[in-house]
Amino acid sequence: MQSPARASCALVVGGVALLALLASTAHAQVLDDPRAVGMSGVRGDPLANSAVYHNPAGMSRAHIYAAEVLFLRDGASQNVAGVNVVDSKTQQSLAVGVSYGYQFTDEDAPIRTGGHDVRLALAHAFTQRVHVGVGVRYLHLEREADEGIVVEDLKGFTLDAGMLIDFGSGLHVGAYGENLVSVDDPTVPRRAGGAIGYATERFTIDVDVLGDFDRHPEGDASVMVQSGLEVLVDDQLPIRLGYTWDGALEESWVGGGLGFITHTGGTQGGQISVSYRQNVTRTDDYQFAAGFTLFL
Repeated sequence: MQSPARASCALVVGGVALLALLASTAHAQVLDDPRAVGMSGVRGDPLANSAVYHNPAGMSRAHIYAAEVLFLRDGASQNVAGVNVVDSKTQQSLAVGVSYGYQFTDEDAPIRTGGHDVRLALAHAFTQRVHVGVGVRYLHLEREADEGIVVEDLKGFTLDAGMLIDFGSGLHVGAYGENLVSVDDPTVPRRAGGAIGYATERFTIDVDVLGDFDRHPEGDASVMVQSGLEVLVDDQLPIRLGYTWDGALEESWVGGGLGFITHTGGTQGGQISVSYRQNVTRTDDYQFAAGFTLFL
């Protein structure tokens, strides 16, 4: 039988290892949209599928039906295969988004995770310029680690909420709260803040400023700043760039991505997207995302 000292040591080592592995912004939310991965900041200009993850209010901005399949991988050998469907066309007074991701790690990862990430998001346009949304998220992730490291499974519900105001001439202002119901896990931090976006037919820029209430090593609140740029070339090629400053860990990220859009008439068509973001402070940490979106 383990002595109390050994048991305490195992708990401490396990806690440190888990926090070290899951310390980055990528690990805080593995399931994501390729557009958001490339741009970093999208909460002031959330579109269709990216709105499900970053500001559900954005789903009611346009009447569309969009289905997306995606794959993500990060520097901790975590993988996610997912599907995301947004429908603001069938029932235009209430936009609905549904997302499912299956998360799995490589067999040789120091901490192995497997399980499910499920979301349901709803949005309503009170006027043509004022949109509100709410999202419910359920996580069921089982974790295991090498001998001597103690980790806990993650199971529970949390809640997102957002608002988006269209001031006209391409200017949008958003407010967003993420994981508002605490699940007491460093990978699902509570965050809240605001965003501003400016978009034309060919150019989008977005800046998000969020307070992070759970990930600072000393337990203090910290600030996260994310900014994104998207340029549409020849109506078919979106080019994306992004930057993140993570005040909780005093780290920065840079990212970018490309898309290719096909048009079949009206609002129908498809888009292939590939994105990559790199931790500048810890060069072994990254996030890759690829997805295909079909607009119907």
